[in-house]
Amino acid sequence: MSAEITQQLFIRSYWNYYIELEEQLISTKRFVDFDKSNNKTFSVEYLKLLQATCSEIDVVAKIMAEHFDPAFKSLDNKNIQKWGLVIQTTFSNIENITVRFNNDYSIVPWCDWAYEKYINKKGNIGYRLIRGKQTPAWWTAYNKVKHERTSAYGNSQTNYARANLGNLISAMAALYILETLYLSRLGRNGDPVICAKSKLFNLPSDESK
Repeated sequence: MSAEITQQLFIRSYWNYYIELEEQLISTKRFVDFDKSNNKTFSVEYLKLLQATCSEIDVVAKIMAEHFDPAFKSLDNKNIQKWGLVIQTTFSNIENITVRFNNDYSIVPWCDWAYEKYINKKGNIGYRLIRGKQTPAWWTAYNKVKHERTSAYGNSQTNYARANLGNLISAMAALYILETLYLSRLGRNGDPVICAKSKLFNLPSDESK
């Protein structure tokens, strides 16, 4: 039986790992500056960090979904559509949350992202994007890099080029938002959040409600 998730347990088990991923991204600034003109720069280091960050998003999102909807645990194939619906129901403003990166520019990593349940042709419950919404570009990049790395993409490139600085920053911003939102809920008992602070992202305090 899993231990009850508390604020301090989450910090030790997940937030501290996020901070480590962030430190690894910061270390790359010695070679490629955090400037928008460099966002299409790709490398094996960005590939490694993109995969690690998005994998952690999947892990944390599933933990959150189980916390806020006990029925989630019994679902099969717990993909982004299923945990996404729970998180969007719990944090209805997530697709509009903006973070400031490196005190330089703003990012909305979950922009235009929303799912719904529907009844498929077999009469079973399915999950799909709401019309007009879309899968985050950084999540698509992660899956393309993971499963179709050498397939063609863009002008004379392969999906490997999606492992770039821009997608990595957006993915890390998405993870930062998820973990900050969850920590805010775990801390509803009034206990202060005592943990390492992000060096890259700022989230307006009212966004975590």
